[in-house]
Amino acid sequence: MKWLVHVVTVAVWFIVMFLSLFAMGFITPIKRAFLCNDPALSLPIKPSIIGTKAVYGWALFLPPIAVYVGELIFSYGHKMKLKTRFTGALCSMLSLMYYYFADFACLHVIMTAAKVLVGSYRPIFFELCMPDKLENCTANTWITDYTCTNQTIYHRYYGMSTSFFSGHALLTSFAGAFVVLYLQFRFHSKHSKFTSFWLPFIQTIILCVAFFGGISRIVDHHHHVIDVVVGTIIGILGSIHVWHSQYHRYKNSRVTDDDHKNDGTDVQFL
Repeated sequence: MKWLVHVVTVAVWFIVMFLSLFAMGFITPIKRAFLCNDPALSLPIKPSIIGTKAVYGWALFLPPIAVYVGELIFSYGHKMKLKTRFTGALCSMLSLMYYYFADFACLHVIMTAAKVLVGSYRPIFFELCMPDKLENCTANTWITDYTCTNQTIYHRYYGMSTSFFSGHALLTSFAGAFVVLYLQFRFHSKHSKFTSFWLPFIQTIILCVAFFGGISRIVDHHHHVIDVVVGTIIGILGSIHVWHSQYHRYKNSRVTDDDHKNDGTDVQFL
């Protein structure tokens, strides 16, 4: 019954998340004023370096795969049946993913609400919209009433004022920080050969990839610096929130060299 409650809870969160995404396509973001010939909104359109599918693939599949493999590595060398090892790793992964995906959906709803309510223009706003008042306006004056004249890319209008904050930065940092914290809590020990080099190396690679996901949005002119910074911070805070509630399950289950010398009776799957 407890597992059913968890599944239903996550399902409800994901339904809310998809509804918020669906609604964003129909809700017009707040129309904000902008400065005439603002250089921050005058950048040219460039293709995305990292696509949306790749970001969701990273956020949806990296954590469960990392946790499952991590639990298998944690039990490696202990005298236990192979079926027990795989089943224990699977149960541990599913238990932890409940909290991860609950926060994932919640952060997604927050991101969608922020994009619609803030209505921040993207750096490529002028090229996407081509405001009718832009040609005859006076420098450093605010334009509050305008009409977009670029009819060739009308289907992209809904995204021109959803810059704050970066969804790419949010999702990549949330998943990356989550995996890094999992590895730290699960494997960190002063007496383990594995953690002396490979653990910080793997964590560094994951963090570099995660942060590149946000930085790429600045390079391809899809977001301002503040959008990426805020998205990254919220993503990291989201992962910390997950681990704040789960730390008690990990604080007494660290890996040491002696762990691989016992008979497996003290192995603690989570």
